[in-house]
Amino acid sequence: MKKMILFLLVVVLSISATAQQTKNLFDELTGKYADQEGFSASMLTRDMFDLYIKKRNLDESSPVFDALKKLDYITVISQSKFFTDALHVGTAKVNPENKNMIHETILEHYRQNGYTLFKTEKRLGEDVKVFLMKNQEKIVSLALITNSESSTSLVELQGDIDLKTVAELNKAMNLKGLKNLNKLDNNNSNFYGISGNLAYP
Repeated sequence: MKKMILFLLVVVLSISATAQQTKNLFDELTGKYADQEGFSASMLTRDMFDLYIKKRNLDESSPVFDALKKLDYITVISQSKFFTDALHVGTAKVNPENKNMIHETILEHYRQNGYTLFKTEKRLGEDVKVFLMKNQEKIVSLALITNSESSTSLVELQGDIDLKTVAELNKAMNLKGLKNLNKLDNNNSNFYGISGNLAYP
């Protein structure tokens, strides 16, 4: 009994720490980029998921219902580089690398906070990376980062995550950035990579 209580305590503390890390990243990015054209950020909570389920009257057998009931948070952040480039036309002071700063900030966050690079893909001008955090065999956090010449986006999920149903969320919820979840569907993607510690490029 004591071992079970200790295990549950470790799980709760782990989830709390992960949630705090996400809030820190969200606050950092919104603090730096909120005033930039083309930047958007959303954080959805479990209360919002319950509201969505009721509003849509989702059946309990639906994969979307199952995916949402197991989630604690969805964080979606995106930055269009089109606006960044347009603002800097004709200026000599701007470093071209500045438009990639948000991408580097996001990658550094997941590299330094106990996440594993799970899958990676470079195709048609897009660089896609999936980071996972596990507690025992359970996936408690998933981050999907997409970077291209035109935009950078992040979708992070926290909770009890099932890779088989997570792509269903995009089909149900009209939220910018969630379309990237389709990249987790191995039937529609040329992803390569397996669970484990992969070398960072």
